Amino acid sequence: MNGFSNSRSSAVLYLTASNLFLRLLTVLFVILVPRVLGVEAFGAYSAVMAAGAILLTLSDLGSGVILVREAARRPESAAALTSCTLVCRWLIVAVLGGLALAAAGWKRLDPDKHIAFAMLVLAQLGWVSSLTVNALAQSAGDMRPTPFIPLVHSILPGFVGVGLVAMGYSWIWLVAMAVPFSVVGAVSFYRFAVRRCGFQWSWNSRDFRPFLLLIFPIACLTGIYGLTSRIDHLLLAAWTDDRQLGYYRSAYHFVDGFLILSASLLTALLPAMSRAAQADPAELRRLTSRAIHVMALVGLPAVSLVAAWSSPLITFLYGIHYAPAANVLPPLCAASALLLVMAPVGQLLIAANRLKPLLILAAIGLSVNLAANAVLIPRCGFVGAGWATLAAEALGFVLLERVLRQTSPGVSLWRGLSGPLPAFIVFSLALFFLKSHVGWWSSPLALILYLAVLRMSGGLDADDIAWMRSFMTGKNPGP
Repeated sequence: MNGFSNSRSSAVLYLTASNLFLRLLTVLFVILVPRVLGVEAFGAYSAVMAAGAILLTLSDLGSGVILVREAARRPESAAALTSCTLVCRWLIVAVLGGLALAAAGWKRLDPDKHIAFAMLVLAQLGWVSSLTVNALAQSAGDMRPTPFIPLVHSILPGFVGVGLVAMGYSWIWLVAMAVPFSVVGAVSFYRFAVRRCGFQWSWNSRDFRPFLLLIFPIACLTGIYGLTSRIDHLLLAAWTDDRQLGYYRSAYHFVDGFLILSASLLTALLPAMSRAAQADPAELRRLTSRAIHVMALVGLPAVSLVAAWSSPLITFLYGIHYAPAANVLPPLCAASALLLVMAPVGQLLIAANRLKPLLILAAIGLSVNLAANAVLIPRCGFVGAGWATLAAEALGFVLLERVLRQTSPGVSLWRGLSGPLPAFIVFSLALFFLKSHVGWWSSPLALILYLAVLRMSGGLDADDIAWMRSFMTGKNPGP
């Protein structure tokens, strides 16, 4: 069997397409907001949204992943787990949001910011409710609600708020519009859970303590990962100026783009991997190995293309003023390739409930990232932050391979790379040689050469083609 069912492949295609559509809307929103608000109002709005982003991250702490994993393994406990997750998230938002509002009042911050953050706390109560219901649906393999969460809770109220600000209203309305949309979204997602997932409220205080103990390891892991993904931004903001952080953030958008495909695939696969971890560990290893191999097949040429055309891409998307950002794209692209290949292994260890190795590796990665940024940012600025990211991911790749040898024999990162690696080397050499002679035509020519070398070297066989066909079209290619 190819290890990829019709429902899972359809889910990946649906999530990837919807994520790309949402990404386009988000880019348009990001362009509109600073132009409509102006510099000062945009700074106040950004401060409130940054505090809200931290609150939303803390309200999760991995409980969504645990809900998907455990509900997929034990469907009979899905209602109790969902109820515990809702209560946990509501408490975190209410307590931390209340403390933040009290601190803001004590410090006598700008009243507009105080009011806007209070609105954001109210909106996030509905947002976390929708996220919890979505995790319940994902555990049953239903990915339909996933794209509607950012659409209902973020993008639509954002565009309505921009329209109100353009009409002369205060920037607070840009945040306040999230409250009614959040209420509508939470009610709609709850009704979906009742009708489609058979959810019934099942709260028992005796279940709450075991639930907290269950999510504690993944909560630590999520917190470390969240800090690692933004430590370079924080250090750039502290040690350089806004211009350098702007260059780095504009280039980092490409890293986010590379991870769309990975996130869609792994979100669709996690329920099946969780079930296989209990019922058929061999199937779990096969599924992970196939995902690593496909990520390498697709990810390596993709990051190489972006690195090769970094300067034209940056200036085309952001303008000539952002041209220096192209200097950091090559190391970020290389780090993205490693992230793509390693991502399925993280899901494997989560599905198999082997979180201790992930916690150790995450702590090491955070330490290395922090140390490398501390050395490179003062010397190289935002470009140094890119190389620090690459150094941390390269070390993580080596250590993760050692963990796999001990915990999951038969799964190997090096083996997943070995198939497409010769073709990728030929592809990269051809691309960088041809682009100075035939320009943009070098990209399709290099891709044709890449596929030809893959076929001749055995890096792309019939099973790979069938697996990717099911992945892209949602059709089941059979055994």
